[in-house]
Amino acid sequence: MTMDRYVLEALQKKAITAVGVSVPLKCVGIAFQPPVSGRWWEIIWIPNNPTGETWDSAQTYRGMFRLVLHTPIDGKGAYSILDEVNRVAANFSKGTKLADSGNNVVVLLVENPEFIGLFETTPESEAFLSIRYTCFKP
Repeated sequence: MTMDRYVLEALQKKAITAVGVSVPLKCVGIAFQPPVSGRWWEIIWIPNNPTGETWDSAQTYRGMFRLVLHTPIDGKGAYSILDEVNRVAANFSKGTKLADSGNNVVVLLVENPEFIGLFETTPESEAFLSIRYTCFKP
């Protein structure tokens, strides 16, 4: 369980950098009030650690890191939403290595980010970006 904490930190650090300051970001476990503008990113973390799976003597940690862009339905269409998703996705290329602040883990992004859809849940649209990762730690 301890390694999961470091994995999440490494992923969230990268998301904070990728999103930047132009759009607010809700991190896991942090109280958040959506902005008046209605546009914000949300982190969803889905670890999927196989029990007892190792690479040599290293335990395998892996999962899905999702970023969700929440945007009000404003009648202007999806193009600006997709532009924002592409801007953030460009920071999560396959092969990118991430580390927590104490360098306890190195998290490897194993695929390019995948845009998995734009869904309208009135009064907002939600655009999902999915990022697969793995980590090996003795």
